[in-house]
Amino acid sequence: MSGHKEKMKKFYDRVLGIYDSDKYESYREQEKVIENIFSENGVFAKLGRENLEQIVLLKVSVLDSFYSTNLAKFGIYEVAKHIAELEVESKIHQKIRNANPKNYDELKGIIEQIAECERKDSKKKVFYSFATKYCFHHNQNAFRIYDSFVREVLVLFNNGKSDTSNKFADIPSELVGTNFFEKKLIDTKLRKLENYDTFLQAIDRFAEFYGLENEKTRDLDHFLWILGKENRQKKQ
Repeated sequence: MSGHKEKMKKFYDRVLGIYDSDKYESYREQEKVIENIFSENGVFAKLGRENLEQIVLLKVSVLDSFYSTNLAKFGIYEVAKHIAELEVESKIHQKIRNANPKNYDELKGIIEQIAECERKDSKKKVFYSFATKYCFHHNQNAFRIYDSFVREVLVLFNNGKSDTSNKFADIPSELVGTNFFEKKLIDTKLRKLENYDTFLQAIDRFAEFYGLENEKTRDLDHFLWILGKENRQKKQ
């Protein structure tokens, strides 16, 4: 194991330890509820397609409540109905479950279908982060959750300056500014749905570069999210 991979593994385990602490107990309990609701063997396993809209509505409601995805102003029911219609028209959940983890264009296309909603009054809205969470919890092997915390961490490790890395998060300086993506990551571009494929590639290259490619995708998501969250809190 190379030097930077060894240092990253130690740092990775330390950050995941924060998630296992009492501070994040409520998040862990919420995730158990989400996993049960989204599991093919969970609470909805025996319900038929005649209950499709109600099932999707509960999934959407729980995600919005736990993750604060800001669906309420547009309409939680409208978003759920949109997804239920996609299921009837194109079996969207089968597409999510069967998605190829390395087909970034396919993954982006599925996210776009979920994210782009339109109401009867023709008001349109794009729920990028919500769509990634919805798909991720159906297929954690293929999708990644887009979150501003995760985005900031990717940009920091790729573009950052090693001499300032310890200022907020005690990150080993040699792990920062490594250009693991082999070109600059543009923060403003990563914010956009149209660049979800780049976001996916950045996470995969990050994991490969730092020797984390065999870690569970949920643990890697926790690592990136917790690090970004803790880093921003310390800045504030």
